[in-house]
Order: sequence, then C-alpha cells, then structure tokens
Amino acid sequence: MFLETLFYIVLSAYTTDGSVLHSNWNMPFENENICGYYLRNMDTAEQKLPFEKDEMGNYVIYHKDKTYYVEFWSHSCEEFYYDKETKKWKQVPNTI
Repeated sequence: MFLETLFYIVLSAYTTDGSVLHSNWNMPFENENICGYYLRNMDTAEQKLPFEKDEMGNYVIYHKDKTYYVEFWSHSCEEFYYDKETKKWKQVPNTI
C-alpha cells in the first residue's frame, strides 16, 4: 500500500517559560532531500519567521494575548501523511 506523504519545514521556538511552539511553513516538499536542501540554504533574513524583536531586543512570539520570550529556535523537515478517516494531515512519527 502506497502512503502519500509530504515534507514541511517546521520552525520550533523554545521559550524561556518552557513552552515549545511550532509553526508549519505552507510550502510542501516531495522528499526529505529537497526539504533539507532548502532548509540548509534558507536565508532567514529574507524569510518571515514567526518571531519578532521587541523594543528591548528580545525575540518574542505574540499568541492569543500572551507574550512568549524565545530562548532559542530550531528548523527541521518533518513528514506528514493525509489521514482519510479524519481528513487531516498528520505527522509521521519519528521524522526529522
């Protein structure tokens, strides 16, 4: 049985209060190699990341009336499959 999957670049923000926030890019990739190549060559200065700098120079995320201070973030390629029963895209376990 063939399972259709797509890779997405996922941006993960690790915040000072221990929260981890994820933001999917809306650009799908057909395989992990293409996703990884794009990720390695991504110029973050030209791409809009889900983080902003506040007036004190801290990286922050504003979400649902709450401010999260970002300690550090990472970028990864993660694989998703379409679940016909729930009609939603779900992450394939143990993908990077």
